[in-house]
Amino acid sequence: MDPITIKLEDPVTISAGDKARTIKEITFTHKARGRDLAAGDLVKGSTMRAYAIYASMAGVPLTVFQDMSADDLTEVMTAGAPLLGRSAQKKLAELDKEGMETEEI
Repeated sequence: MDPITIKLEDPVTISAGDKARTIKEITFTHKARGRDLAAGDLVKGSTMRAYAIYASMAGVPLTVFQDMSADDLTEVMTAGAPLLGRSAQKKLAELDKEGMETEEI
């Protein structure tokens, strides 16, 4: 598969110790693998689960997705959705529905 790269409208700066790094784009180099889906099991909440899966697929820390603007999140997640496979897409859709039902209460 050819890599899918999405330029971020609002770059995200992350820091590790005394070093900072600015993420200007997200690149998906592979379809979702078991390790990517398992990353979603390490966090709580449907939104965080989706972020963890996408972060794993892109090889970036989860905090990048947490700090991303809503517009960039939408673009990145839309571009990455076809790489999830049918079962993962279905699971994320179910989680989204559950989240929306909870928010309506």
